[in-house]
Parts: sequence; C-alpha cells; structure tokens
Amino acid sequence: MKKLLKIFLGSLSLGIALTACEFETSDNGDLDGLWQLTQQDSVSTGVSKDMRSSKVFWAVQVRLLQIQGGSRRGYYRFTHSDGWLRLRPADVDKEGNEDTTTLYSYRVRTLNSSKMVLDDDTVRLSFRKY
Repeated sequence: MKKLLKIFLGSLSLGIALTACEFETSDNGDLDGLWQLTQQDSVSTGVSKDMRSSKVFWAVQVRLLQIQGGSRRGYYRFTHSDGWLRLRPADVDKEGNEDTTTLYSYRVRTLNSSKMVLDDDTVRLSFRKY
C-alpha cells in the first residue's frame, strides 16, 4: 500500500510540475541556431568584406534573435514569413508596449542547415551556422 501511495504521489507531483511550466516550441526550421556573419557585400558598389574575424553572431531561438558584436547588437523579436526576416524591438511584449515597428527587413535569399544569405537595398549578409 505504501509503495502504491508513493507511486501515486510521485506521478501527481510530476503532473503538477509539468502543467506549471510553459513550453514554447519553435517552427523556425533551419533559422533556429547560432549563426556567424562571414561576409558583407555592398549592393550598390559590389565591394565584399570578409567578416569572420569581426565575431558577429546571431542567435535565434523561438521568437527571439540576439545579435552579438557589430553595430546592431541587442535583442530583437522577429517574424520570418513570405521570404522576409523582419526585426523589431525585443521589448514589445514588456509592460503593454504595443510598438510593432519593424527596424530591419531582410529578404531571405538562402536558408538551409548550414548557410543563410540575407539582403536589403544596401547590403547582403552571408552567415554560416555553428
């Protein structure tokens, strides 16, 4: 009887713990992960710059993108749809802030498990996945 009671209480505790947690899943596919900026090309001049030594990284998980290094560092919320990656301030969900202003919009030219290429009217960004 004591063994049955322990099993029941253990199962009940596990059930309560799992329902208390909120799990978010991602449907980002190949976008999720850690990306290193490897090359930056100027669209207007065609000048390419090797960016591997600059140590600029984009970390993507669920709905949050973190940029480390470079001039655009920080946290961003993003949407990835219809061939576009749009970044907006990360604090839009904070304290009722409804700002949904898009800061940056990039066309997604290539996205697979090892390579991502984005561009806008001025720059093409090439990344490799870690």
